[in-house]
Amino acid sequence: MGNKDCVFCRIGETNRDSILYEDDKIIIFKDRSPVSVVHLQCIPKRHIKNKNELTKDDLELLNHMYVTAREFIVRNYQQYLYQYKPIFGFHKPPFYTVKHLHMHCIVPPYTNYIMKTMNYCILKDFDDVIQEVESKD
Repeated sequence: MGNKDCVFCRIGETNRDSILYEDDKIIIFKDRSPVSVVHLQCIPKRHIKNKNELTKDDLELLNHMYVTAREFIVRNYQQYLYQYKPIFGFHKPPFYTVKHLHMHCIVPPYTNYIMKTMNYCILKDFDDVIQEVESKD
């Protein structure tokens, strides 16, 4: 993967056993500080700093991230989906600690009260990010 100084670019080397899913474009793994019963990260293998760097050329990648993560959750965490709708979102800069695009895939209930109340302030919903990217010139 891309940037040798990026912890997410090196996850395949440093944290191989944390990877739940991988294909030629993305990796899905458990969040190291989960805020809910199910809290996964879906990252592109290509280094993209954050959502602000996305272009229309990245729409296919974004859709692949979403569809794959959603299918992964449905297959592996069905027991939580009868009561809660999954949340898919990206950090709004500057609210991120890793400078590599990552989509949070969260299925409540939340286990962290602060995140329960702050989630909507620091995450931008997947659909909103798609609209933002589509409207770029």
